[in-house]
This record gives sequence, C-alpha cells and structure tokens, in this order.
Amino acid sequence: MDFLEQLSNEKPSQQQPPSLLWTIVRCHSREILVSGLFAFLKIVTVSAGPMLLNSFILVAEGNSSFEYEGYLLAVTLFLCKCVESLSQRQWYFRSRLIGLKVRSLLTSAIYKKQLKLSNAGRSTLRLVQEPVRSIPDVIGVVIQAKVAFARIVRFLEAPELQNVSHSQRSSNVGGADYAVRIKSADFSWEENSSSAKATLRDVSLEVRPGEKVAVCGEVGSGKSTLLAAILGEVPNTRGSALYQDADIYLLDDPFSAVDAHTATSLFNEYVMEALARKTVFLVTHQVDFLPAFDAVLELVHAHKETAGTERLEEVSSAHKAGGSSSREIKKTYVENQTQVAQGDQLIKKEERETGDTGLKPYIQYLNQNKGYLYFSLAAISHLTFVASQVSQNSWMAANVDNPNISTLKLIGVYLLIGVGSTVFLLSRGISTVILNMQSSRSLFSQLLISLFRAPMSFYDSTPLGRILSRIIVDGIDITKIGLHDLRSRFGIIPQDPTLFNGTVRYNLDPLAQHTDQEIWEVKILLSVIHLGSCLILDCLQI
Repeated sequence: MDFLEQLSNEKPSQQQPPSLLWTIVRCHSREILVSGLFAFLKIVTVSAGPMLLNSFILVAEGNSSFEYEGYLLAVTLFLCKCVESLSQRQWYFRSRLIGLKVRSLLTSAIYKKQLKLSNAGRSTLRLVQEPVRSIPDVIGVVIQAKVAFARIVRFLEAPELQNVSHSQRSSNVGGADYAVRIKSADFSWEENSSSAKATLRDVSLEVRPGEKVAVCGEVGSGKSTLLAAILGEVPNTRGSALYQDADIYLLDDPFSAVDAHTATSLFNEYVMEALARKTVFLVTHQVDFLPAFDAVLELVHAHKETAGTERLEEVSSAHKAGGSSSREIKKTYVENQTQVAQGDQLIKKEERETGDTGLKPYIQYLNQNKGYLYFSLAAISHLTFVASQVSQNSWMAANVDNPNISTLKLIGVYLLIGVGSTVFLLSRGISTVILNMQSSRSLFSQLLISLFRAPMSFYDSTPLGRILSRIIVDGIDITKIGLHDLRSRFGIIPQDPTLFNGTVRYNLDPLAQHTDQEIWEVKILLSVIHLGSCLILDCLQI
C-alpha cells in the first residue's frame, strides 16, 4: 500500500491528525524487523565472547571436558567475531537505508502535494525541505539524547555522602584545629544496625593537620572500613565525628605490590617528602615505617584497640628514662635513612635514561633477527601505497573529462590501482607485525638467557620488582610460552617436605597427560620397590 493511502486510512481520534510515525513504521515494518534482528544478533555475539574466552582459559589451564574442546572454542570464538562484525554492519547499513527510504518517501509525498497547491502553498515548501533531509540524523540524535537524559537522571539520583550530617555533628565535637576528630563513634555499613553489629566500634581518634597516622591490623580488622569512614562512605551510627576540609591523603596499603627496596624508596620520596606537610593515613604492614609516623592506630577484630590509638610520644612515655619521643624517633629514622643513602648500598641504583636517547634504541631493535629486512619491506610497501593513492586520484582527475577514454576504462584503471595499493597496504601490515614479533622475541630470549646465567650477586643487588618491570615490557609480546608448557620443562626436587595444594592426582600429573590406570600402575610399582627396599634393609640389619 502506498504511503499516502496508508496515511489517509489512519482514522483520527478526537480531532487529531493521523500519526506520521506509526504510518512510517507500518510501511517499513519488515525492514525495521530485519534490522532489529541484526541488532539482537550483534548483542548476543558480543555477550558470548567473554563466556567463550573464560571457557578457553579453563581449557588452557587443563580443565577440558573432551579432547578437542580448545579447538572447538577457538573456532566458535572466531565465528562469533565474524558474525558480530557482519551483523553490526548489516544493522548500521539497514538502519541507514530505512532512514534514506523514509526521507525519499516523505520527499515524494511532499512533491505530489506541491503539485496540487497554490503558489502561496508552494512558497512554504522551502521551510520543510531541510527538516526532511535531516530526518535520519534527527532520529539518531533524539535516541541518543533520550539515553543520555536517562543516564544523567540516574547519576543525579545516586546516593551521596553524608556531609550534612557530619557538619551537624561538628558542633558537638568542637576543636577546629583537628583535621579528623572522632569521639566514641560506631561505624556500620547498615545505618540501622545495633552497636554490637557495627563494623567499627568505639573509635576515638584525634589527628591534627599535617600529621601522619599509620593504620595497622590483621586481615579483616577494618582498616579499609576506617578509611571509608573518614571519607564519609560508612554511616556513623553512634558517637560523634568531625571532618574538616583539609588536605587528607588516604593510602590503602599501596606498597604491598612492590618489593621492600621499592617500597622504601616510594615511602621516602612521596610520603615523607612530597606529602611532608599533608595529613596522611597509611594502611601498612611494613613495621619498619612505623617510627616515621606521628601516631600508630592498631585495629583488632573489627574494633579499635585502645593502646593502638596513643601517640608515639605517649606510648614512649614509659621509657622517659631513655628520653625518647616521637620527634627523636622520627629524627633517628631520617638519620638512618640518610646514612644508608650516603653509605655503601647493597641494592644498586637503577640506571635510567633521560631526555633524547637518539637512534640507539631503534638501531638495537632493528639489529634483532633480520629487523632491517622487514623494516625495509614495510617502508617500501608504505611508500608504494602512498604513491598508488596519489596515482589513483591523479588518474581520475586527469581523465574524468577526457572524451578519448571510455567510462569502463576509466573505472577499470581506477579499481586496478586501488587493488594494487591494497596489496601493498597488506604487505606493510604483515611486515610490521613480523618485525615486532621477531625483534621482541629475540630481545626477550637474550634477556632470559642473561638472567639464567647471571651470578647470585646480581640478584642480591637487584630487586625482584625491577627485574619483573624490565621483563614484562617484551614479555607481553611473547604469548607462546604458557604456564603448563613451562612447568613441563621443570623438575623440582625439594629438600624439605612440602604439602602441595590440590589433589594427589593433580600433583602427580599436573598436565593431565596420563590416564588413571597408568598412574595406578606407577604407584603399585613404587610401592613394590619401597617394600623390597625395606626387606633388603631388614635383612642387612639381621
């Protein structure tokens, strides 16, 4: 049915004009449905990707259900990505095509209407021409705006920190000289919970601006909850709390992921120097850092231990005979650090290049495993590709109006040059990938060989974190060595008895290369050998 006929058949209700949108939907319902199916297919394939990757990782770790599961998952993942790409392109193409059809349909309807209008009516046609051309773009913009408005509303309705309640409690606490002041307060993630179920109970803490507080305690004692309470993210169910607007830095055990030497360097350079005049709360398990703090807070079993909240100068009051105080302890700590820095160090300082290093790194990279060959091939392919692009445009510009060249020849030569440029583009990409893989593999192999042949003095003077940071740069590009392949090439004979994690079956055959029958046969054989050895020893003793 024609669009105008469909529009005229719409029965207006309550003196309202017929709906143009629903008329368009009825005329193109089939195309809209097909486009929606492609969109649904794209969403399904995108959702299936992570699940397939998870299954593939499990298979790589040895948890396969059948023999060729890894190959099946790899092929399925490849097909999903192909379907995802094709469905997305079809979705976009068909949606754009529907928009163009709607624009043509409305343009045709307006043109037919124009033929039946007076001159005055035709003059108003110019006012609707531009909006009709913009209909496909306007539909997309309206949908995006609607989604954006919904996200903004959800963001504005998100729960906020309880800054108002904290400000109201500040009058009960008093003491504007404190950056953080908490008095007999309970904190719980559930606002209406009782004091017995509070995550933190009976917290009393006074910290002045510029002081540094170490927060210690076993796992699950509430160290991270305390930092969240200072941020105002944990409701205060009892007591009073005051948080001034001050520069407070909350560090939740940032040095746990680095070695001891790196942790000491970071602590001295950033916590003690860069944040020298700032208020710092540091959750740490390194007891060597504690003398540098103004206060040490120890949390035990989800509530604060009273002795842990005392200041170092108060804790050391029992040792007044020695005359130690927090300032003296900090002074001694700084002096020790200075002596270590100035004296002979076991850990050597890492060499770092600064500024422009010149062409030396690039030359070293190209010297690895035919690097110059692949680089030259990539460079020549790139230059040829650029020349082909210029030739293609020049041919079209020079001969588009030439009567001696037919249209078939004009388009044929243009396409021929384009196909040739695509071949050179592919050659450039393949050469670049091979260059990167070969050079990275060569550098990584040399690095591993150097590490395996290095003397023990190298490992004594080089932190493990420094070695790992150097290896991981090229190690990412070398994804051929897996954990199971690496384990199959190592044989470990421990000198001390060790209890391994996992089942006995897994530890005897971690790569699942043997059947249960073979393992039982080996076990029986070892039992017989052991029994025979015991009998021989008994006979010798007799």
